Amino acid sequence: MRAGIRSARASRDARPCTGNTLAAFRRALAIGVTTLETDLAVTRDGVLVLSHDPYLNPALTRDASGAWLTQASANIHSLDLAQLQRYDVGRLNPAHAYARNWPQQVPADGERVPTFDELVALVRARNTTVRLNIETKITP
Repeated sequence: MRAGIRSARASRDARPCTGNTLAAFRRALAIGVTTLETDLAVTRDGVLVLSHDPYLNPALTRDASGAWLTQASANIHSLDLAQLQRYDVGRLNPAHAYARNWPQQVPADGERVPTFDELVALVRARNTTVRLNIETKITP
C-alpha cells in the first residue's frame, strides 16, 4: 500500500497561499504533495477554471482597481475568461472574517483565477506523478 500526501485547494502548510491559485499549487507541489484537490467552474465562454465558489468571493477578490469586492457578486458562469481574469485572488481581505482563520497566509498579489489547462500544464512540467481530485461547481 502506498500513502500519498493530499492537499485541499492546494497549500495549507506553514506558508499557505490563497486556495485554488497557481501559487498555492506550486507551493503544494514543492512540499511533496502527491494529490491536488481542486474545484472547477465554467466561464460563460466554456473555459474550465479553478474556483471553490461558483461566484466571486469577497473574502479573496479584488477588482481591477484593487478594491475588495463588498459582497458575493458575479457568478463565474456569467463571466467570460477575459472578464474573470481582471480580478486578483492572490490574498485574503484582511477586513473579512474569513481572513482571521488564516493569519499566516502568504499573499501572492496578481494571482488570477487559473484555468484547468494551466493547472495541468503546471503538473506536467513537474515531471512527476500527481493525482488530481476534482469537484465540479458548475451550477449556473
